[in-house]
Amino acid sequence: MHAFRDALRCTFFPRYASEQAMEKLGKVEQGKLSIDCYIEKYRSFVDRNPMVDLELLDNWFRAGLSSGERQSVAGWATGREMRGEKVEFGGMIEYLRRRDRKNATSIALAEKEKGPGDDLDLERLDIGAEDSRPPKSGLGAVTDRRQ
Repeated sequence: MHAFRDALRCTFFPRYASEQAMEKLGKVEQGKLSIDCYIEKYRSFVDRNPMVDLELLDNWFRAGLSSGERQSVAGWATGREMRGEKVEFGGMIEYLRRRDRKNATSIALAEKEKGPGDDLDLERLDIGAEDSRPPKSGLGAVTDRRQ
């Protein structure tokens, strides 16, 4: 069975293509991508090269995370290991997605509770702003608007 699979792979998937895919997979980084975008990008590379060891995938995925996300995953994994639970790649991805949704909900609620007067940038713009309405006819139109 293995000989057939290896022969098939060599015939239809050149070795250099597999090596290139593994090289790209090892270089995927989160950068400014959201967690969901990073996960999808990583999975697309994994789908192109499914013969990679799961532990290696896990290590490359963690290495590509931003430093804050990497620390969060390390804390999550340590907690699971201390409880005697197995740390799996799928569980790590689910943890990151759940945490990302929780953070997005917290931010949305905070913005909803925040009133329009709470925005310091808007207040700074309003302070000392000149009245841009056209002057009324009559005596108000003749007075000097400079202060």
